[in-house]
Amino acid sequence: ASAQALLARLGALQGAPAGESHPASAAPPDGGPMAPTNAIDFERFWRRRDLGPAARFATLVAVDPGRVFRADVGDLAELLRAIQRGLQDAGAQDGRRALAFLDKLVGVDRFALARDFLAGEDLEVARAVLAQLAEADSAMHNRVAAAFFP
Repeated sequence: ASAQALLARLGALQGAPAGESHPASAAPPDGGPMAPTNAIDFERFWRRRDLGPAARFATLVAVDPGRVFRADVGDLAELLRAIQRGLQDAGAQDGRRALAFLDKLVGVDRFALARDFLAGEDLEVARAVLAQLAEADSAMHNRVAAAFFP
């Protein structure tokens, strides 16, 4: 199934009747399907669904990191890998959305702690993702790169 189809089913998976919004969901800025808006719903959706790379990427760029990851960033390496895989098939617009997601994520409490746990291959994934996003928005890219590699 496509990423859009999987996200379209998200509202139903969360128990919302067709056509109604779920209180723990919000429409992404592009007017697409509902996306998780809190850590519990995000974790449930992320872990319990057989999501492919496109759906994981679409979910990440649709959520507000300031709300979803308010208390804890979680597995930063896994989020970076999902972005890396999603960018392989994404266009320039999705690259800008991924960079905007990372820009908000670096401002979340405990981001520095999660970043400090990145090592070896995970740091290389972070570098690769930032390299892929270098052309999206230079000012935003510089802020995100400085947060990942102070």
